[in-house]
Amino acid sequence: MCIRDRRNGRVWQLALIYLTIQVAVYGLIFFLPTQVAALLGTKVGFVASVVTAIPWVAALFGTWLIPRYSDRTGERRNIAALTLLAAAVGIAVSGLVAPVLAIIALCVAAVGVIAVQPVFWTMPTQLLSGTALAAGIGFVNLFGA
Repeated sequence: MCIRDRRNGRVWQLALIYLTIQVAVYGLIFFLPTQVAALLGTKVGFVASVVTAIPWVAALFGTWLIPRYSDRTGERRNIAALTLLAAAVGIAVSGLVAPVLAIIALCVAAVGVIAVQPVFWTMPTQLLSGTALAAGIGFVNLFGA
Protein backbone atom coordinates (compact mmCIF):
# COMPACT_ATOMS: atom_id res chain seq x y z
CA MET A 1 0.00 0.00 0.00
CA CYS A 2 1.53 3.29 -0.99
CA ILE A 3 1.81 6.30 1.30
CA ARG A 4 -1.15 8.01 -0.38
CA ASP A 5 -3.46 5.07 0.42
CA ARG A 6 -2.42 5.02 4.09
CA ARG A 7 -3.44 8.65 4.37
CA ASN A 8 -6.95 7.79 3.19
CA GLY A 9 -9.10 8.50 6.25
CA ARG A 10 -11.83 6.12 5.11
CA VAL A 11 -9.41 3.19 5.11
CA TRP A 12 -8.44 4.07 8.68
CA GLN A 13 -12.11 4.32 9.64
CA LEU A 14 -12.78 0.88 8.19
CA ALA A 15 -9.75 -0.50 10.02
CA LEU A 16 -10.94 0.86 13.36
CA ILE A 17 -14.49 -0.36 12.77
CA TYR A 18 -13.18 -3.81 11.94
CA LEU A 19 -11.01 -3.80 15.06
CA THR A 20 -14.10 -2.96 17.13
CA ILE A 21 -16.09 -5.75 15.47
CA GLN A 22 -13.37 -8.28 16.20
CA VAL A 23 -13.04 -7.20 19.84
CA ALA A 24 -16.79 -7.78 20.24
CA VAL A 25 -16.62 -11.15 18.47
CA TYR A 26 -13.75 -12.40 20.61
CA GLY A 27 -15.41 -11.05 23.74
CA LEU A 28 -18.54 -13.06 22.95
CA ILE A 29 -16.60 -16.17 22.00
CA PHE A 30 -14.50 -16.22 25.15
CA PHE A 31 -16.98 -14.98 27.76
CA LEU A 32 -20.32 -16.28 26.50
CA PRO A 33 -20.05 -19.73 28.16
CA THR A 34 -19.12 -18.18 31.50
CA GLN A 35 -21.86 -15.57 31.26
CA VAL A 36 -24.48 -18.18 30.33
CA ALA A 37 -23.39 -20.44 33.19
CA ALA A 38 -23.72 -17.51 35.59
CA LEU A 39 -27.19 -16.73 34.21
CA LEU A 40 -28.21 -20.36 34.74
CA GLY A 41 -26.62 -20.51 38.17
CA THR A 42 -24.43 -23.48 37.20
CA LYS A 43 -20.86 -24.20 36.28
CA VAL A 44 -19.78 -24.34 32.66
CA GLY A 45 -20.85 -27.81 31.57
CA PHE A 46 -23.17 -29.60 29.19
CA VAL A 47 -26.32 -27.59 29.92
CA ALA A 48 -24.51 -24.26 29.79
CA SER A 49 -22.82 -25.33 26.54
CA VAL A 50 -26.13 -26.22 24.90
CA VAL A 51 -27.64 -22.87 25.94
CA THR A 52 -24.46 -21.13 24.75
CA ALA A 53 -25.11 -22.54 21.27
CA ILE A 54 -28.43 -20.66 21.00
CA PRO A 55 -26.90 -17.24 20.16
CA TRP A 56 -24.68 -18.84 17.50
CA VAL A 57 -27.69 -20.55 15.89
CA ALA A 58 -29.40 -17.15 15.86
CA ALA A 59 -26.25 -15.69 14.27
CA LEU A 60 -26.45 -18.36 11.56
CA PHE A 61 -29.91 -17.18 10.55
CA GLY A 62 -28.98 -13.52 10.91
CA THR A 63 -25.94 -14.01 8.70
CA TRP A 64 -28.21 -15.33 6.00
CA LEU A 65 -30.92 -12.67 6.34
CA ILE A 66 -29.09 -9.38 6.97
CA PRO A 67 -26.57 -9.49 4.08
CA ARG A 68 -29.33 -10.68 1.78
CA TYR A 69 -31.45 -7.68 2.77
CA SER A 70 -28.43 -5.42 2.28
CA ASP A 71 -27.90 -6.81 -1.22
CA ARG A 72 -31.56 -6.38 -2.10
CA THR A 73 -31.72 -2.77 -0.94
CA GLY A 74 -28.17 -1.79 -1.90
CA GLU A 75 -27.77 -0.11 1.48
CA ARG A 76 -24.52 -0.91 3.27
CA ARG A 77 -23.57 1.80 5.75
CA ASN A 78 -26.90 2.17 7.51
CA ILE A 79 -27.47 -1.57 7.75
CA ALA A 80 -23.97 -2.09 9.13
CA ALA A 81 -24.43 0.75 11.62
CA LEU A 82 -27.82 -0.51 12.80
CA THR A 83 -26.52 -4.07 13.08
CA LEU A 84 -23.57 -2.93 15.20
CA LEU A 85 -25.83 -0.72 17.30
CA ALA A 86 -28.13 -3.70 17.94
CA ALA A 87 -25.09 -5.77 18.95
CA ALA A 88 -23.93 -3.10 21.38
CA VAL A 89 -27.40 -2.82 22.91
CA GLY A 90 -27.59 -6.61 23.17
CA ILE A 91 -24.29 -6.79 25.01
CA ALA A 92 -25.24 -3.95 27.36
CA VAL A 93 -28.73 -5.28 28.11
CA SER A 94 -27.54 -8.85 28.71
CA GLY A 95 -26.07 -7.87 32.06
CA LEU A 96 -29.12 -5.97 33.27
CA VAL A 97 -32.13 -8.25 32.80
CA ALA A 98 -33.55 -11.63 33.80
CA PRO A 99 -31.80 -14.75 32.44
CA VAL A 100 -34.24 -15.47 29.60
CA LEU A 101 -34.12 -11.86 28.41
CA ALA A 102 -30.34 -11.91 28.79
CA ILE A 103 -30.10 -14.92 26.47
CA ILE A 104 -32.29 -13.09 23.94
CA ALA A 105 -30.04 -10.02 24.25
CA LEU A 106 -26.98 -12.22 23.71
CA CYS A 107 -28.67 -13.64 20.59
CA VAL A 108 -29.10 -10.09 19.29
CA ALA A 109 -25.44 -9.36 20.08
CA ALA A 110 -24.22 -12.51 18.32
CA VAL A 111 -26.37 -11.80 15.27
CA GLY A 112 -25.06 -8.24 15.19
CA VAL A 113 -21.34 -8.95 15.35
CA ILE A 114 -21.43 -11.94 13.01
CA ALA A 115 -23.98 -10.79 10.41
CA VAL A 116 -22.36 -7.39 9.98
CA GLN A 117 -19.15 -8.87 8.59
CA PRO A 118 -20.36 -9.77 5.07
CA VAL A 119 -21.96 -6.33 4.82
CA PHE A 120 -18.78 -4.69 6.15
CA TRP A 121 -16.55 -6.34 3.57
CA THR A 122 -18.53 -4.85 0.70
CA MET A 123 -17.54 -1.35 1.80
CA PRO A 124 -13.85 -1.36 0.78
CA THR A 125 -14.88 -2.21 -2.78
CA GLN A 126 -16.98 0.95 -2.86
CA LEU A 127 -14.08 3.13 -1.73
CA LEU A 128 -11.06 1.67 -3.51
CA SER A 129 -10.19 -0.10 -6.75
CA GLY A 130 -7.31 -1.97 -8.35
CA THR A 131 -4.15 -2.47 -6.35
CA ALA A 132 -5.32 0.07 -3.79
CA LEU A 133 -8.28 -2.21 -3.07
CA ALA A 134 -6.03 -5.20 -2.46
CA ALA A 135 -3.73 -3.18 -0.23
CA GLY A 136 -6.66 -1.54 1.57
CA ILE A 137 -8.29 -4.89 2.35
CA GLY A 138 -4.98 -6.16 3.68
CA PHE A 139 -4.55 -3.05 5.80
CA VAL A 140 -8.07 -3.26 7.24
CA ASN A 141 -7.69 -6.98 7.91
CA LEU A 142 -4.43 -6.31 9.74
CA PHE A 143 -6.42 -4.58 12.49
CA GLY A 144 -8.78 -7.51 12.96
CA ALA A 145 -6.24 -10.31 12.78
